[in-house]
Amino acid sequence: DPNDFTLKNGYDLRPRMYNRHTELLIAITYYNEDKVLLSRTLHGVMQNIRDIVNLKKSTFWNKGGPAWQKIVVCLVFDGIEKADKNTLDVLATVGVYQDGVIKKDVDGKETVAHIFEYTSQLSVTPSQQLIRPTGDSPQ
Repeated sequence: DPNDFTLKNGYDLRPRMYNRHTELLIAITYYNEDKVLLSRTLHGVMQNIRDIVNLKKSTFWNKGGPAWQKIVVCLVFDGIEKADKNTLDVLATVGVYQDGVIKKDVDGKETVAHIFEYTSQLSVTPSQQLIRPTGDSPQ
């Protein structure tokens, strides 16, 4: 049960572990959209995060550490069964999904939620081109 994901039960998240303060949480809901739609969404979000990071005159975003450390992007899936296989391949390409990691039960108990954390610097454009960071590149 998601309510059991607590420090008391041994669960922790990186923002707390690294003493980071989340200023912006971007939640992206997903059901069974195709890879182009999800890629378009993720790439747009990554471009906006890049723009926030590049705000040199912002005292808000430049105070207390790098801006990207204050932004959390959360993908919320309504189960993995209905997910488009090609979409899962895109998520694997950027490093946020691994086939076979999600389990239906653990120690005989049905799994009702999964939480994964990953920091990615890769993006896939709507035309399925892989974008890697290259200094101050506008991409």
